[in-house]
Amino acid sequence: MASKNEIATIAFRDLGGQPVSDFDNQTSKEAKLAQDYWDSNRDRLLGKFNWGFAKHWASLALESDDIIDPKWEFKFALPSDYIKMSKEETEKSIGTNYEIRDNSLFINQETVKIEYIRRIVDTTKWPEWFQNVVVARLRSKWQVPLAKKGTKVVDWYQIYLLTLEESKGLDAEESNPTETEKGAHTDENDTWLQSRIIGTQST
Repeated sequence: MASKNEIATIAFRDLGGQPVSDFDNQTSKEAKLAQDYWDSNRDRLLGKFNWGFAKHWASLALESDDIIDPKWEFKFALPSDYIKMSKEETEKSIGTNYEIRDNSLFINQETVKIEYIRRIVDTTKWPEWFQNVVVARLRSKWQVPLAKKGTKVVDWYQIYLLTLEESKGLDAEESNPTETEKGAHTDENDTWLQSRIIGTQST
């Protein structure tokens, strides 16, 4: 797969802009746009969908027993690459009674294992369809600042939306694991996930 500079260059060229070879260290208008948008754009798009390629299971480390909020008994640190919870599988494992705030998960449970969407910085690990979504989104974001007088107007945002939906479908086709591969409901994992519920679950 392409590097982040190559991905940005694809978007720039579609808009009539100049290629970038190392946007982290260049000072061109294009490089500055890439610096401003890259990280936030990547994380926002990873959070748009439960991308199969970005799903990851992790057991959480207990962060603190000193919790002021009386609703919760335990506080766990979220992974450093955490983007968002993949709720369907996680709620099968730990239930729906939890809260996420300040990069921590609050819950009335002694051990926690979650499935989440992780931040994948290495673009060579992105499947082609996610790369296409990133390019499409960057074009829609950079169209105005790179616009030149007399340039044909293209609805890049609509193209981005269509690309996003197409990519979701492609990801779903490639991401249909068995229950064993999911890691949530095998006998082994069910045993591993057994934990003592401290609080009273809501009804």
